[in-house]
Amino acid sequence: MPSFVECRSFDVVHQSRLLGNWNQKYTQLSPGRFEGSVTELQLDGVTLSRERMNTAVQQMGSLPPKRFAVSHPINRDGLHHLDWRRDVKDGSGLMNSAGTYRVMSSVSSDVLVLSVSEEVLAEHMSNLEIGMTVSSVRTLTLPDGFERMAVDMLCQSRLGLADDFCENAAKRLLDSLASPICEVSAIGGARPWRTDRFVIVNDACDAAEEEGLNFATLHTMCHGARVSLRILQYAFREVLGVTPLKWLRIARLNAVHRDLIRLRPSGITDSALAHSFTHLGRFSVEYRSIFCESPRETLHRVRGTA
Repeated sequence: MPSFVECRSFDVVHQSRLLGNWNQKYTQLSPGRFEGSVTELQLDGVTLSRERMNTAVQQMGSLPPKRFAVSHPINRDGLHHLDWRRDVKDGSGLMNSAGTYRVMSSVSSDVLVLSVSEEVLAEHMSNLEIGMTVSSVRTLTLPDGFERMAVDMLCQSRLGLADDFCENAAKRLLDSLASPICEVSAIGGARPWRTDRFVIVNDACDAAEEEGLNFATLHTMCHGARVSLRILQYAFREVLGVTPLKWLRIARLNAVHRDLIRLRPSGITDSALAHSFTHLGRFSVEYRSIFCESPRETLHRVRGTA
C-alpha cells in the first residue's frame, strides 16, 4: 500500500530510526541542538527518502534484507563516505543488504536515498530486456535530472497518492536505476557518441540476431555495439525512429510472421511463445499493429494461396 510520511526529529537517536527499516547508529559530532527530518514516499517495492540534519553526524547502517539502495547528496559536500565508496570518483556506490555502510554527513546535510527490493528491480529489468544481474554492479551514475525529479515527486506526494501517480512514480524511479545499471555493463573500449549512428544500430541488431531474438536483451545489444544504453537509445531513435526495446519486439513479431508465412507446423501459439511473447492477447494486438491483420488471418491467407 503506497504511503507518504514526513517526520521531524529533535534528537539524533530518534533520527536514526526514521529511515524505513534500516538498522542504523548515528553519532552527533558537532555541538548544537539537533534538528532533523525525513520525508519518505513508499511505493510497491520502491522507497524514495529525503533526510535533512543540521549537525554533523557519523552514520553506520545496513539495509533491510534483499534491498538495494543508492544515496544522492543534494548539497554535494554534505556527505562523506567512510567505506569503499570513498574511492568512487564518478557516480554513486550501489549498496546492498549484505554490507555495512559508513558515512559522515556535514552540517546542514540534505540527502536523497532511493531503495528498491531485489525482486522488484529484477522484474523491472527483465521487462526492459536488460539481461544482467544487479549483483555484478558496484557503482553507477544516476541519470541527469534525477535530483529534480525526486524532489518534485516528494512535493507532489503531499497532494495525494492517486493510483496513476504511484504507478508512474515507481516506474520512473526504477528506470533511474535500471538504465545506468545497463550502461555500466558496456565493455571496455566503449565507442563515443560521435561514432556513426548507423554503425551502432547495425552492430546492435547484428548482435541481437546472433544471440537469437528470443534470447537477446538490451545488454546483448549494448555489448555488441560497444556503447552505453543511453547512446544506443539515441542512435535507434535517430536512425530507425524507435527505441531499441521497441525494435526488439518488432523483430520478434517479424520472426513469428516469417514462421507463419513459411507454414511452419508449430502453429501460432507455439511460435509466439518461442519468440518470448507470453501474453497472447497482447501479442495479437501488437502483431496486427504491424501487419494490419491478425496472425490467424495471415495463416488463412497463406494457406489459401498455397
